[in-house]
Amino acid sequence: MEPYAAAMRLQSSETKRSMQMLKWILILLIVAAVASLLGLNTISGAALTGAKILIGIVLVIFILVVLGIVAIA
Repeated sequence: MEPYAAAMRLQSSETKRSMQMLKWILILLIVAAVASLLGLNTISGAALTGAKILIGIVLVIFILVVLGIVAIA
């Protein structure tokens, strides 16, 4: 039973990491929207760039998982 427990712990940490990344994407998108509404173009652009980078990372990881190159336990 111990190998299964280790796999569950690994899966739990991977799930937490992906949820944290999605949380940061949403936070950056909200910051960008509010900053653009307030006319703070520099802050809006920086937040949007950060969100774009994180979305790109998520898409690359997703494609690697779908193709079977990276396995999530």
